[in-house]
Amino acid sequence: MTKVSEFVKDDLINSLAGVRACLLATAATISEDQRFTPFLGDWSGLELFAHIAGWDATNLQAVRDIQGGTMPKFYSQYDTGWQTYKDTLVEGYRKKEFNEKLQVVKKNPKEMLENLEEI
Repeated sequence: MTKVSEFVKDDLINSLAGVRACLLATAATISEDQRFTPFLGDWSGLELFAHIAGWDATNLQAVRDIQGGTMPKFYSQYDTGWQTYKDTLVEGYRKKEFNEKLQVVKKNPKEMLENLEEI
């Protein structure tokens, strides 16, 4: 890998980590009432973080699939805007406890970032 591409990769990984830290810091300020109040269509903060946790897991698996020489498995579930897949992720990753969901969102990218650093 060239020095430029290594720099770009490191910058991207650092940016991802920074954005996630800002997201979590902002989430910690959301009041109890706001956590379950829809603000994005019919999604509340709980659904938003379930969506993020689901895509984190999906993307981590996709990296592993690609490293193994196969097409990411989730590609077979494409529909317009990935709507069905997103709905499945939200249902599968939704937890009743908001703080529990934040912990999942906090933990997931560490494994992903470690995996990306190895590439």
